[in-house]
Amino acid sequence: DESAKVSGSGAWTIYSRNSSNLVAKASAGESMKIEPRGGEMVVVRSDGSVTSRKSGPLLVRATTPGSFVMYEGKRYRGELVVTPNEGGLLVVNRLGVESYLRGVVPLEIGDRKPGEEAAIEAQAVAARSYTYIHMSDAGNRAFDMYGSIQDQAYGGVDAEKTMTDAAV
Repeated sequence: DESAKVSGSGAWTIYSRNSSNLVAKASAGESMKIEPRGGEMVVVRSDGSVTSRKSGPLLVRATTPGSFVMYEGKRYRGELVVTPNEGGLLVVNRLGVESYLRGVVPLEIGDRKPGEEAAIEAQAVAARSYTYIHMSDAGNRAFDMYGSIQDQAYGGVDAEKTMTDAAV
């Protein structure tokens, strides 16, 4: 993407490279835009002020317990890792496999009724197996899995459902 609109459902921060290099802090609902600039990145705050250029990666993390980072209006567990990429930006949601599966299984199996828990559990096992097998295919890419049918459909927190969470 040319720019990345990031925010959080609670308080959140942006770091450059690691958690000792704070770039920006924000409160719930406040959004900022990360833009590429000559192979580096800047953060445009909600008041229009712009940070100095950072080579990255930029790490977007929720700081309020139980809250989520947001990218283009969708909520995600874990953190966002933003790096310059061919004149644009690569935005990766970095999180543990079990949290990832909560956003995969409901999209892979679709809507199910009570009584179909065994099918959902089988889908969770298949999705987990697929994930571990295909993570090694990433090679030199900056991420393990595509969030589309190229690997597995992934919808972040907004895709999660109680029945599929229980199966995972």
